Amino acid sequence: MPAVSAESVRPKRILVYGDSNTFGWIYDPKVGVTRLPVEKTWVRVMADKLGAGYEVEVNALGGRTICRDQRTGIGTGSRIPGPLFNGMTSLPAVLSENLPLDLVIVMLGTNDAKAAFKTTADQLADDLGRMTELIRGDGWGGNTPYPSPKVLLIAPIYQPDDTAYGEFFKGADA
Repeated sequence: MPAVSAESVRPKRILVYGDSNTFGWIYDPKVGVTRLPVEKTWVRVMADKLGAGYEVEVNALGGRTICRDQRTGIGTGSRIPGPLFNGMTSLPAVLSENLPLDLVIVMLGTNDAKAAFKTTADQLADDLGRMTELIRGDGWGGNTPYPSPKVLLIAPIYQPDDTAYGEFFKGADA
């Protein structure tokens, strides 16, 4: 009987890299911004549906962009410096700390569409293309034997001008 390596029987590993929509922040006009119970976030629902043959890791930060530095941290009294919201900045470390990976799901772009950034849909697509190249490229995995993961991009959610965030996302729907 041939030997079976641990690698051939390991669960498929998925990393979900996103912003507040992935984290589970929701807005309720009665109480403000709160977090969904973790088991109700789309990532955990997906993980439950996938079952035992999959491991799903989540790295989600409210306010994260694809590649833009925030001028300041998000929220009153934020202790996170604005540049740390740039998804390209932390991505290599996040990829490395979650090896091995079979798939990286990226759900970013909503915050890049804020009025302050004046980002076009073409720019968002180009930015996500560069992020995909980074994920698929070599270098961040060090000297590991693991191949580059596949990438699944989830488009930013529709953000109408009349959301609870007021002028924050004005023009994002375009």
